[in-house]
Amino acid sequence: MDADTILSSKELSHVWADLARNDQLPDWYELTEHGELVMSPRPKTRYQRICASLAFQNQQQLEGEAVYEVAVLTTTAGIRVPDIVWMPQER
Repeated sequence: MDADTILSSKELSHVWADLARNDQLPDWYELTEHGELVMSPRPKTRYQRICASLAFQNQQQLEGEAVYEVAVLTTTAGIRVPDIVWMPQER
């Protein structure tokens, strides 16, 4: 892929789906807005426990849904996997 080409949301989703079907890849990666694969080391147990605690606290205090390690399709940075995602409660 051309490093200057920014992929559409649909194109990024297709690349993501193709990667998900590849059982040779570790399952800890993200995609840039250009469709380039970004590999990250898997976080340590202590770090994951802190993220889980923060997600629980956010959910309790903000009355929405908090999850961690979930893929998010962004409008400017590709597909990223932030530590915690909070979604407001639907009314």
